[in-house]
Amino acid sequence: MTADPAELGALYAQGAPIVLRRARALLRDEEEAREVVQVVFLRLLDRPGLLDGVADPVGWLYTSTTRACLNRLRDGANRRRLLDERVVPLRPSISLPRAENRVAVAELIAALPPPLDQVAVYAWIDGLRRGEIAELLDCSDRHASRLIERTRAALRALVAEPPARSVP
Repeated sequence: MTADPAELGALYAQGAPIVLRRARALLRDEEEAREVVQVVFLRLLDRPGLLDGVADPVGWLYTSTTRACLNRLRDGANRRRLLDERVVPLRPSISLPRAENRVAVAELIAALPPPLDQVAVYAWIDGLRRGEIAELLDCSDRHASRLIERTRAALRALVAEPPARSVP
């Protein structure tokens, strides 16, 4: 696909709803999701050759949206960490309501390094199988299997020993 404005317009018409749906599912915030749509398509405008040689532009949009959402989650986690360093944190209750569980899971995923963060989203949020994950990450099934195991281990380590919060 080239950077032809007509082609980009057609891709926007087809892909914007897909990007928005994906961003809503990952971020659980309408405003943030709409911003991700803008970020993904502005990236295409800023870098005209980005889709050169891409066989499946919709697949590229899916992967790019996932990365943009993970970056937003990571940025949010960093902002919360900085606030926690300056403010005494509240102690969360033992049984968290469902919405807070989602936030806790998002924070765990945001703490993972790339591409383990993507693997966690694809495997446990999207429910994709190893072969589908391999296809999205453009790697072999065997490598995807290793990444899934590394992701499991990293998540176990994060749950066992959450990042320490410093209190002034």
